[in-house]
Amino acid sequence: MKKISVIVPVYNVESQLGRCLESLINQTLDEIEIIIVNDGSTDGSQRIIDNFKEKYPEKIKSYIIKNSGAAKARNYALEQATGEYVGFVDGDDYVELNMFEELYNKAITEEADISVCGYYRTTQTKCIERGTYPYKCFDNNVFDEPSLFLNNLPYIWNKLFKRKLIEDGKIRFESLRIFEDLLFTYKLMLRANKITLVAKPLYYYRINREESLTAVFSEKRFDIFKACDNLIDFFKENNAFEYFEDEILFIVLKHIFVVLEKEVSIKEYALKNKFINQAFRYLDTRFPFWKEYNYYYKKYKKRKTKYVSKLWWKTFFIISKKKRKKIKRIIKLLKKGIKLLKTKSLGSKFKKYLNKPIENQSILIDSQHGSNINGNMFYILKELCTNKKYERNKIYVAYKKKNKNNYTMLFENYKMKNIILIDVNSKKFTKVLATAKYVFNDTSFPAYYIKRNEQIYLNTWHGTPLKTLGKSTTNDFHDIANLQKNFVVADYLLYPNEYTMEHMKEDYMLNNISNNKIVLCGYPRNEIFFNRNRKKELKNILGLQNKQVIAYMPTWRGNVRKVQVQGKAQLKEIKQYLEYIDEQLNENQIMFVNFHPFVKNKIDFNDYEKIFSFPSQYETYDFLNISDMLITDYSSVFFDYAITKNKIILFTYDEEEYCKDRGLYLDLKQLPFKKVTTVEDLMLEINKTNSIEFKEFINQFCKYERKNNSKLICDFIINNENTKMKIIDNHITQENIFLYAGSLNKNDKTDKLIEIINKTEYNKNYNYYISYVTEKIKNNKERLKLISNKIDYMGQLRSFCNISKFEKVMLFLLNRYKKMYNLFTKKYDNIFKTELKRIYNNIQIKAIIVYGKIGIRKICTFSQLDCIRILYIEDLKDFNKKVNKEIYKKYNYILVNNDETYEEIEKYCGTSKNILKIEKINSLNELEKFF
Repeated sequence: MKKISVIVPVYNVESQLGRCLESLINQTLDEIEIIIVNDGSTDGSQRIIDNFKEKYPEKIKSYIIKNSGAAKARNYALEQATGEYVGFVDGDDYVELNMFEELYNKAITEEADISVCGYYRTTQTKCIERGTYPYKCFDNNVFDEPSLFLNNLPYIWNKLFKRKLIEDGKIRFESLRIFEDLLFTYKLMLRANKITLVAKPLYYYRINREESLTAVFSEKRFDIFKACDNLIDFFKENNAFEYFEDEILFIVLKHIFVVLEKEVSIKEYALKNKFINQAFRYLDTRFPFWKEYNYYYKKYKKRKTKYVSKLWWKTFFIISKKKRKKIKRIIKLLKKGIKLLKTKSLGSKFKKYLNKPIENQSILIDSQHGSNINGNMFYILKELCTNKKYERNKIYVAYKKKNKNNYTMLFENYKMKNIILIDVNSKKFTKVLATAKYVFNDTSFPAYYIKRNEQIYLNTWHGTPLKTLGKSTTNDFHDIANLQKNFVVADYLLYPNEYTMEHMKEDYMLNNISNNKIVLCGYPRNEIFFNRNRKKELKNILGLQNKQVIAYMPTWRGNVRKVQVQGKAQLKEIKQYLEYIDEQLNENQIMFVNFHPFVKNKIDFNDYEKIFSFPSQYETYDFLNISDMLITDYSSVFFDYAITKNKIILFTYDEEEYCKDRGLYLDLKQLPFKKVTTVEDLMLEINKTNSIEFKEFINQFCKYERKNNSKLICDFIINNENTKMKIIDNHITQENIFLYAGSLNKNDKTDKLIEIINKTEYNKNYNYYISYVTEKIKNNKERLKLISNKIDYMGQLRSFCNISKFEKVMLFLLNRYKKMYNLFTKKYDNIFKTELKRIYNNIQIKAIIVYGKIGIRKICTFSQLDCIRILYIEDLKDFNKKVNKEIYKKYNYILVNNDETYEEIEKYCGTSKNILKIEKINSLNELEKFF
């Protein structure tokens, strides 16, 4: 018996059938049979089937029947099927080569009767991903999770069905002209023991098919009422209707509204009007309460008052889709214009201050975007406030409003004076950021930041990394633009060891774009661990002289952008652990914990006798210094704390789960610390007195640590003194070629680009970077992953962050009236040059290659880049006639592949000086002659 039978009904799909069958015979799952039923095709489909059958007789079964419709063709195929599971593919669609292996493995692993995958809605130019949201209802049956009916579309082609489920229930496709898959799927869902999901798009569903039954409005649409009746009857026969009445109504509304929303021609008005009348009669009869039902409208964000009004539907379809779109577009433009004028932009204020003189005595300290002053920035700030060398300096500290009291309390507690606090979201901050001579941070500055040549910028980062960063991360590898830019523009990058330096340079791809200096120096925050007097002093202040102080500093496991969703489960688990630890600690032990603010604010520490939160009036490392033992997990804090030679325990209770989403640079087994996975083992380890040898670990990760790192750093950066710290120059050894290809949408052009990149031979002459806008590529990041082992990349966080309201209006108008460029050439050029300065700063770029169909603003922006500018246009459809011809003239080369495109561009631009016809390229090396 085969593992899977794939059923392919075929009717007049000659142009698409080859691609479909190629994707099936090359499946990574071997034990598969492909059952093709030719439903009386009148084109050359059978010839293609015969060719495949001849080449792959062991995989393909071929049958020809009299034209009877897809339902009968599938039923005929089911009688021939022998597979454990059954899948369906339409003859004009195609699938990923691993689709059936993924679906089968998931079904077997979960012991599920039905497995589902995501899909692409695809045209010749784009693919739109659907069906990959990991709803929690999956891995259940519909009785346990009725929402499976709401969150799972009834398509048969993105699913595997257990054949025994089909045969035991004697389920077959009903003789309907359309909607037969609706019945087949929902009947099987009712009977399935479990429905599971592969949250990946694996099926390519071709839309806008002229020959498709669903492409026109005809009498066939009325089959929806027969289908719904049949479905209701089936559920009643299985004593399930009352249980699922709301879900069935949702299904009925969804499919009827899809038909009601269908665009019709004038000659179809009468038929559409008839359908509207019948739809309302049907709903009123079958579901008298349907107008009070709300879930459908909430889920799809529909206006209920319109959808329950027959009059609205009769008005709606009379106005053509084209006119409706035009009206919506006008309304949208008006709203957008109002929004543009209302929006306040700190970036535009920042840009104004770029013309102000640099203030040589000003120093800006920005720790974690104003969220937290603890760590490296605190100790640099402390040095600035206590050393008389800096009495005349203006010392600014960035903060967020909600944190102002915490900052003030900390500074008062440490007697740190002469500090000027500035809100990171204020006009004053933009002025200081633009004019301060010295700028320090441990993460990054806002996306609108443009470094001035006179400024001196030190970036310390905030820890020796255990967890992967940059391009090595599993999910966020594409979202590194602002960090990467900051690492490029900083004059000095401070790293505590060579290990950190190598990983940061490699995973943020800095080797050929950052022309700065690396300072190998211990972290300022670690100097406190050399201060034994301070440890004794603080213990006395807190009355902890006779206590064993245990510090617990776990990693935050949530996503800071989805805190509320991901934090609940973590919070429950943490509380259980704390309750157990509190019971087990002896009278001489006390534990202090340092959690993410979300967790900290949700825990009432009054519930515990011996567990407390780190006190907020003390800087984190200053307080950590009083501890006798550290418990952590995947946090970089143990790299720092090792200096103390105190005991370190790794409490990795969720190691397997955690490492699925976050890779590690080091295997935890390589670390010299005891690792435990249960809270019981943790307590046993806390009370053991075993010693650990730290020498080798300290030599690798802590050899640059000193008791005066802050002083050395300030002396070197601000006073230009020779402090004998190890300084390494970042030398650029290759010329950089940047490639911009838009959003990397899933289509043939992107596939071709990936092929070109993979075939390129990367030599010592040039270093290639692909550039993109983070927000635009996030839905296509897997395409970036496919090429990241071949080509480096540099993202752009947002677009045009530094423009004023007037400039926003100008860009808005340029998108619609290209002649605006002729009227305001200098103004537009200045906008585009500012944007280039923001995203690339002073990176040395030899050439920029703009590939494919690109928007107006990007074409205009890259036309101002001070390098060789190449526009590569394979297809005339990619040529954007909304761009002013003067912009195209700024490109050194416009490369085309055919006479038609050449002639059209020449005609449009009025010149052929920079337009060249070349053969289609197979690698980027073929363009190097133009550099």
